[in-house]
Amino acid sequence: MKALAPGVKVIYSNAQDSPTRQLQQAQAAITNGAKVLVLSPVNDQDAAKIARDAKAANVKVIAYARPIQKAPINYFVGLDLYRTGVGLGKFWANHFHTGDHVAILRGDPGDSNLPAYMKGLLSVVNPIAKSGRSRSSPTSTPRSGAPRTRSGRWSRSSPRRTTTSRT
Repeated sequence: MKALAPGVKVIYSNAQDSPTRQLQQAQAAITNGAKVLVLSPVNDQDAAKIARDAKAANVKVIAYARPIQKAPINYFVGLDLYRTGVGLGKFWANHFHTGDHVAILRGDPGDSNLPAYMKGLLSVVNPIAKSGRSRSSPTSTPRSGAPRTRSGRWSRSSPRRTTTSRT
């Protein structure tokens, strides 16, 4: 950063996945004169409050990695979550067999990545289910300590395969 903008001071804080700590860190940064906050939100609700507080103080907000819904952000840097969901849906579609049952565990309903990701995934999976080639069962699972990573696995314990994805 020094080579690109020698007069810019970068201060890094890590909330360790604590919404309260992230809010406190953001408020301290704003109070101490930050001009820009790059925010990888712990959760959507607290991140929206941070964005509103920043806007009120004339501080720009860049949401990083996770969108912040209904918040006055200036920029978003991250994945195209819809296209990521479509990509996973296409991968699955190439591995479905007639009669497969697909269980989709959506993860935390409060996860701001979820709506766009699921919309992309289901745009591919639902037409397959409607055709009768397979069945899908999207189900939300509350966060309650669940990991934030995405994984997919094939269960071969029975003649019918079940694909599970925690998103």
